[in-house]
Amino acid sequence: MRKLTILFSLICFVFLITCKQEAKQTEPQKTGAEVALELQQVWKDYIEASNSENIDKAMTFFTEDYVNMPIGMTQNKEEVREMLTSYLENTEGAITDYKQLEVFYHGDMAYEFSTLKQEMTPPGGEMVKVNQRCITVFKKDDAGNWKFFRWMDQQ
Repeated sequence: MRKLTILFSLICFVFLITCKQEAKQTEPQKTGAEVALELQQVWKDYIEASNSENIDKAMTFFTEDYVNMPIGMTQNKEEVREMLTSYLENTEGAITDYKQLEVFYHGDMAYEFSTLKQEMTPPGGEMVKVNQRCITVFKKDDAGNWKFFRWMDQQ
């Protein structure tokens, strides 16, 4: 009886996996233009949260295994939280412009080339304008929302 129960459980498991894969395959594919608009909205919402200094809200836009790759170092999500918190506490600044240049996507991954402009004023210093060229990799979470997965910039 035990072998029969195990066999039945395995059959049910395989059936459920197959149904889930089939459901994913039958979801309508979005066009590149639709994905590009979704990614623009992610950036708009992230910039709003970041510029309003809402670190908790800003961090919701990152996957749990997010990696930021600035020049000379790699930062995971917690290091990024610490960096953003320190930046927001010690620097007056804002992202002033974002432009999407090109988007490629396949399934639950999207790759975006863009530019960002920031204005920053360190304590006791003068305002600095920073122009960045960026490569951002987005990944969909389990709820189907695009999240920042990898990010690189060049100033």
